[in-house]
This record gives sequence, C-alpha cells and structure tokens, in this order.
Amino acid sequence: MHSVHGIIEIKRTCPNSDDLIAQLEVRRGLLRTHCMKNLLGVVVESRKQLFVDRPTPDWLEESKWLSECPLVSLFSHKMKPRQDDIMAFIYFLAQVAGHKELMS
Repeated sequence: MHSVHGIIEIKRTCPNSDDLIAQLEVRRGLLRTHCMKNLLGVVVESRKQLFVDRPTPDWLEESKWLSECPLVSLFSHKMKPRQDDIMAFIYFLAQVAGHKELMS
C-alpha cells in the first residue's frame, strides 16, 4: 500500500492566491492525518511575496500551517530570487524527506 507523505502544487504564475489555496485544501484530503501539514503551494513567478514569515528549519512544525496552506513564490515578476521563499521550499523538502525517520 502506498501513501502520500507530502504534496507540492506548482504553478508558473498565480494571479489569485485564493484559487491556489482552495486547490491545496482539496489536495489536503489526499494526505494521511499525521501528514496533513506536508502541503505546499509553489508559484514560480509572482508580483508579491507569498511566504509571510521568515522561515526557520522547523517552520512546518508550527501548528498554524494545519489551518492554512503555506505558499511560496520563488521569483519576483522581474525574475529576482526570493531568498526567504526559496529557503522555506528547501526546509519543506528536507522535512518531508525526513518523514520516514520521524515515523520510525
């Protein structure tokens, strides 16, 4: 039996973040209960920064991400890298990759 431990929904652009959040909430239903926080929306290019808090290695463990879907935008509309959002994406990947260790 296979199960999903994390979902990353990637969009090239996102004119309306509410639409992406609604789509992520539908995707959350595919996750097992103990993995429900492992959900991330990634927008490659966005006019505004979508990740609002400065990321820390354990940001995903914070309980607020169970009630809202985190979104990151990797580049500004001028293709300038958004460092905080890129770090949040890397932390997300690291935490989901370490999932088997946490479940052992």
